[in-house]
Amino acid sequence: VWAEVLTSPARADYPTSRWSSGEVLRGQHDVLVDAETPTGAYDLYAALLDARGTPVADAIALGSIRVEGRQRIYEAPPIANAVAADLSGLVTLLGYDLASPTVSYRDGLSLTLYWQAQERTTTSYKVFVHVIDDQGKVWAQKDSEPMDGTYPTTAWLPGEIIADTYSIPIGVELAVGLYQVEVGLYDPQTGVRLSVTDAQGEKLANDRILLQPISVTK
Repeated sequence: VWAEVLTSPARADYPTSRWSSGEVLRGQHDVLVDAETPTGAYDLYAALLDARGTPVADAIALGSIRVEGRQRIYEAPPIANAVAADLSGLVTLLGYDLASPTVSYRDGLSLTLYWQAQERTTTSYKVFVHVIDDQGKVWAQKDSEPMDGTYPTTAWLPGEIIADTYSIPIGVELAVGLYQVEVGLYDPQTGVRLSVTDAQGEKLANDRILLQPISVTK
């Protein structure tokens, strides 16, 4: 068994004791597949359990799925800007590449973040990349799971390095001038950011990492 979930058949607030004969219910379930699951075909089963966890009937075969493995990277590539910031002991931001410190309305911001997983997690954290002014107002942003939503943190293995690229449009409403870029990770269910400490072990304010300033031009 490489993945399983134990949950209510339909809704937690609508137990089977309240069901009526002939009633049809829809249950939608998310099953987290272990990150170390080998590539291949797998059978999918469902079973109904009683309060003691004993199956009330034989498991039902639902079909099969295919799991595609990933090529993982454990050696860091050349990184233009080193950071080495720790995020709650789960992830390290090794550094980043910035296509250009000068961005325009036409080209936008192009940025690659290099994360390294330290521990496995069952939470799918989101990355935030914000362009802010000196008052902290956000003028441009991208919040998403890593690699444009295709590689959640739940799939990362300890020691693995993830090159995570972002292209963020710069709106014409931005005045010409200098802006900061802040990045970090947060739990989308709670909105709480992972705490951040720098390479010297000092906690960073607002649980964010400030990258080098960028200059916005027309």
